[in-house]
Amino acid sequence: MKCVGRNKVRAAKKIDTADISQIKLTSNLDFVVDEKHDLAVESTKRNESLLGNGMKSSTDTERLRDWLRNSGKVIKKFFQSTSALFTCDRTDNQCFLPKNVSNDLPLFNSISLAPNLSTSMFDIGHTVGTGSYATVCLAKYKNENYPPMALKVLHKYKIIEEQQVDHVKNERCILQTLNHPFIVGFIDSFQDAINVYLVLEYCCGGEMFSYIRRFGKFNIDVATFYIAQVVLAIGYLHSQGVVFRDLKPENILLDIKGHIRLVDFGFAKIVWDKTYTLCGTHEYLAPEVFLRNGHSHEADWWSVGILIYEFLTGEPPFRASDPFDAYNLALENRIKFPKDFNNSTKDFIKGLLTVNPNRRLGGKNGGNVFEHPFFKGLDWKQMLSKQLVAPLIPKVKDEYDTGNYYNYPDVWESYTVSINSLQQQRYFSDF
Repeated sequence: MKCVGRNKVRAAKKIDTADISQIKLTSNLDFVVDEKHDLAVESTKRNESLLGNGMKSSTDTERLRDWLRNSGKVIKKFFQSTSALFTCDRTDNQCFLPKNVSNDLPLFNSISLAPNLSTSMFDIGHTVGTGSYATVCLAKYKNENYPPMALKVLHKYKIIEEQQVDHVKNERCILQTLNHPFIVGFIDSFQDAINVYLVLEYCCGGEMFSYIRRFGKFNIDVATFYIAQVVLAIGYLHSQGVVFRDLKPENILLDIKGHIRLVDFGFAKIVWDKTYTLCGTHEYLAPEVFLRNGHSHEADWWSVGILIYEFLTGEPPFRASDPFDAYNLALENRIKFPKDFNNSTKDFIKGLLTVNPNRRLGGKNGGNVFEHPFFKGLDWKQMLSKQLVAPLIPKVKDEYDTGNYYNYPDVWESYTVSINSLQQQRYFSDF
């Protein structure tokens, strides 16, 4: 394993799809990974920022307190610049969809599986994703001629150990109420003594993160296409009262035709006022999230601003190896735009990365995201109905192909520690 800077990773951008698996990015450092390196470990590091799963230890909590104490001048300047209390009120005139566009368009066709599901009813294939307490595998339902599925395996012991029970419950409850062209489809859930399982729509195109690593960055047409699909999905979530809270390239998958699906709803939450949990990936966190002032739907629009910047440049605008340095950069809000950015692109990003959530694009007084000149000429109805041809068409043999994912070890069967107490099993009674 060799540590390199972002510029050196950028020099390796002309690689084949098969070579993508050799490059992984952690939350703090860039790595070029050789074939002997454990990609599952590296992926876990990438998906766990210091505060990615909340405050994990007393040391983390102390670091946050020290940072808030030592960054007093910056924070004072931040509050003075808002000139209003930090209230993230939702209003009836907030727009969740473009004008004259309905959500009654192609949706995920839910599949009915047999009652009393078990892993023996599936042929379980390669691992396509992994984290600290979950693994995602390709799965084929044995009893019917159904399309491929993604089986998300969540280890009960680790869920309890990392205090993620509520997040797991939220993910299941929220996913089963959603149905949108650009959000992963929920099929079913079940459990055994060791694991909880979510059966989801499988997307063979892989993570958007892989395509950014492959091409280095996207041109304006590619970026506009995909950010339009993202804002349609985010707008829909907000119309359902859901804040996503973990938007990043790793949580955007491509289907066989190159259209997106938002995945990983572990941090998603139904919020009608404000919530205070510190969670997410540090380079994508809105200021109101890491300052613990309470946040709402506006925090997702900040993450959209980070995402479009990363699409167009290959890296987030407030990048730092230490999360607290990234927070300071976000508060200072100095965005460096490349010379080839046009005015509407810069204005769009500035609007989304406005520190005051009420004045942020998509916020209470920040204007309508869908009507911004950045999207001038875009046919929202055709976009939502998937009538527009996607600019990135995944190379796949068939819908069961896993070649666009990293080569993770197949480890889910190694989860062997069960929870024996009745009280602990009750945590998962509604699965």
